[in-house]
Amino acid sequence: MIFNSITYLLFLALVVALYWTLPRTPRLYMIFGASLLFYGFWRFEFVPVMLASAVTDYCAALGISRTNSIAKRRMWLASSLLVNLGLLFYFKYLMFFADNAVGLVNAFGLKVPSPALDIILPLGISFYTFQTISYTVDVYRGFIKPERNFILYGCYVTFFPQLVAGPVLRAREVVPQLSARPVFRWIDVGIGARRIMYGLFLKVVLADNIAPLVDAGFDQSIRSLGALD
Repeated sequence: MIFNSITYLLFLALVVALYWTLPRTPRLYMIFGASLLFYGFWRFEFVPVMLASAVTDYCAALGISRTNSIAKRRMWLASSLLVNLGLLFYFKYLMFFADNAVGLVNAFGLKVPSPALDIILPLGISFYTFQTISYTVDVYRGFIKPERNFILYGCYVTFFPQLVAGPVLRAREVVPQLSARPVFRWIDVGIGARRIMYGLFLKVVLADNIAPLVDAGFDQSIRSLGALD
């Protein structure tokens, strides 16, 4: 589901309407479910990967808060880093390191075939990985207390407007905003609509029309380009 599509605009309108009509608990479940639906609209099999990262840090943060032992706190933090960075390395960097390792071995005269790896990079994995890590680190450092409501925490991790495009959000800034709904004001609706229209203009009118020119530039032979080009 891309932002400049009719499907997303209908999805957004429905979510916004439900957000302003539902009470707190159903509202949080709605945001969490809508975020999973948004992410799964691309490839639903990658939703468990995101949830694995979220559950790991949820448990790690609770584990850190329940002990005063420095060794155990470090163990929980290490488990968070191991799982999250392990997932990120596998999906994003394994093929890169494997290809470079094969190239290095072949440079010494050993003929080693490249590994047949068919790994698809999940959308937004860098954003939600570092977001969940930052949450655990903040709990470890004592900046925030762990959130015990998993659905509220899950809304923070999977919040669909920034899930696949960033930026990385800090829990101490976002969780309170998700927990307590602000007072409805029409002026905010106008501000939000203007920002959406401005973003759509930049994407659909400018970026999409400049893209063919940029692609043509990248298709040029490097040897035919000078420093000014």
